[in-house]
Amino acid sequence: MNQQTICNVCAANEWKHHLTVKSEVSDKLYELRRCLECGLVQVADMPTENEIREIYKDNCGPQNRNKENLFRGADAIRINCAPIEDSDFRLRKIEKLSPLPSNATLLDVGAGCGFFLYAAKLRGYRVHGIDLDQDAISFAQSALGIDIKYQTIHEAASCGNQFDLVTACGMYEHLTDPGDTLFSITSMMKSGGLFAGYVPNVGGWFARLMGTKWYHYIPPQHLLYFDTGSLRNLLESRGLEVLYMGPCVLDAAPTFGLGIRPFVRRLPLPSSFIHVICQVVKWVKRWIVYRPISATIMLFGRGGNNIFFCARKP
Repeated sequence: MNQQTICNVCAANEWKHHLTVKSEVSDKLYELRRCLECGLVQVADMPTENEIREIYKDNCGPQNRNKENLFRGADAIRINCAPIEDSDFRLRKIEKLSPLPSNATLLDVGAGCGFFLYAAKLRGYRVHGIDLDQDAISFAQSALGIDIKYQTIHEAASCGNQFDLVTACGMYEHLTDPGDTLFSITSMMKSGGLFAGYVPNVGGWFARLMGTKWYHYIPPQHLLYFDTGSLRNLLESRGLEVLYMGPCVLDAAPTFGLGIRPFVRRLPLPSSFIHVICQVVKWVKRWIVYRPISATIMLFGRGGNNIFFCARKP
C-alpha cells in the first residue's frame, strides 16, 4: 500500500475525511478522503500495481461478475442483450455530440466482456479493446468473436496506434494514476478524436443518500470517486475540450435488483419459459422502474448515479 499525500487529479495536498468503508473482499477498513481543491474522493492507502493485478485475478472472474449478468453458452448474445443495447445507446449519443467518420476506429479501455465493442462492431466501427481480466477476454473471443488484448493502457500507448474514438466505461474509478493514464489515452487519439465514457458520480443524490452503503464504494476495486468538478478538471488538464458532462438517461438512476429473476431461475420450470419470464421482468424494471426515475433526475438536474462524459482532442 502507498499512502497518498497529494491529490491524483490536481496535485493539491489539503484533504478532508470523507468516509470509512469496509472492503467486500477482505473486511479491511479503507479511509476515503476528499480533496479540498477539486473535490476528488480517493482511497488514502493506494494498492501497488502488483496488488491490483492480484485483486482482479482473484475477484473479477465470470463467477463474480454480477454487474455484467454474464452467461456462457451459445445464447450469450441473446441473454446479454441489455448491455449490448445500452452500449448502442451510448454510441448513438456520442455520435450526436460529434459525428465520426464512417468505419471509424475505436479503442475500448477496460473492455471487459466485450459488449460495448460488439455493439460498436455492429455499427460499423473497426474495434479494438484492452483489459487485464483474462476470463473476460476469453469470453469476448469465444462468445462474441471480439478480440481483446491483455494489455495495460501504457503498453497499448507504446504501440503508436491512434484512434477516432477512445472509450472508458466504468474504468476510471479503478485507477491509481488518472493523470498519467489520460496522457496515454490522449496520445492514442487522433486530432479531433473523442474520449468518452462514464464514472460513478460521488456528488450524485444517491451517493449522498446511501452513504457507506452506496454500491460503488467498493475499495480496493474502486479507488477514485469523481464528481463533475473533479472530472472536468482532469479532462481539461490534458487539453481536452469537454463536449458533454452530466447524466445520461441510462446512467442517471441507481441500478438495483428486485430479486425476482434469481427466484424465477430456481423454479422447476422449462428453461424456455423461465427465459420468457426473465425477459418480461427485465423489460418492466428497465422501462417501468428505471426510466421514470432517470427522467425525473434528468428533468431536475439533481445529479445522476453516474457521470457520462465526451471530450474532444483539438
